[in-house]
Amino acid sequence: MGSNIEKKETSDLVKERKFDEIETVMKMDEDNPSILFDIAELYRAKGEFEKATNFLQKSIELQPNNYSTYTNLAAIYRDKGEFDRAIMCLQKSIELQPDNYIAYSNLASIYRDRGEFDRAIEYLQKSIELQPDNYFAYSNLAAIYRDIGNLDTAVKYLQKSIELQPDNYFAYSNLAAVYRDKRELSKATELYQISLHLARKNNNDQIAVADIYSNLAGVLIDKCEFIEAQNLLINSINIYRASGSYYQKNEFNALINLSALYFNMGNYEEAYNIIDTAKTGLMKIYNNDKDSPIIKELLKRYQIIKEKTIEREKKK
Repeated sequence: MGSNIEKKETSDLVKERKFDEIETVMKMDEDNPSILFDIAELYRAKGEFEKATNFLQKSIELQPNNYSTYTNLAAIYRDKGEFDRAIMCLQKSIELQPDNYIAYSNLASIYRDRGEFDRAIEYLQKSIELQPDNYFAYSNLAAIYRDIGNLDTAVKYLQKSIELQPDNYFAYSNLAAVYRDKRELSKATELYQISLHLARKNNNDQIAVADIYSNLAGVLIDKCEFIEAQNLLINSINIYRASGSYYQKNEFNALINLSALYFNMGNYEEAYNIIDTAKTGLMKIYNNDKDSPIIKELLKRYQIIKEKTIEREKKK
């Protein structure tokens, strides 16, 4: 059987997550870097990062000049919170393929995680320079401007992303988040509904649907529509848990929203228990990096809920 056919079969098995059959294919051609690459992606999706790393490193040994392998290895290190290693892999990927716009975009995501927004913007602009119709880059650029409070610029870049790809549910979801920040809650709700429709249309992407449920619930909490918000959050958490450990970060973010729901309903003890679970999980994912903007915001919320819970206990 030729390697091209084997790669196609392995890719199909990766999509279907048929681990036993993949192991059989691997044993038939365990020195095929393309097969190792595909298997690594599967284990990454399953959340088994060490196995994924091992397969990619073996793929690199067999095919050391494959820039895509370094890009994927960087994604695993980012998932593990090992940002310095991720940066080194992306720099190697760019060294091998200087016009690798995906590597520049991924570098931007890491620097955004670290709160280094100027560098993140610089790398995204480079990615757009290399690939001007890269609608994801415009959407990610908008996310950074939202982080730094420049909402009008964020709207401009999201509109550009949608112009380039009208079915881009990711951009509609981010645009909804910006309008939530602007306190235009009806507009935010409308945009999340558009995003949800597009995500379902796009092969019914369940993780995207769960993300939108969680974010829309945040708007409904702001509108004091607690029952509908609770239903959306429970549905989103169930989707993440059914999809494997790779989506734990998404689950913890949904738990933060669920904690906010109970806090707004005055159930401080339940809010505290839930956010404590989210804090423990996210701190592990981010290697206890208290300088991360995400962790800083989480710890601020955690402290507010903790103080309210203690205050309630004292009154009993």
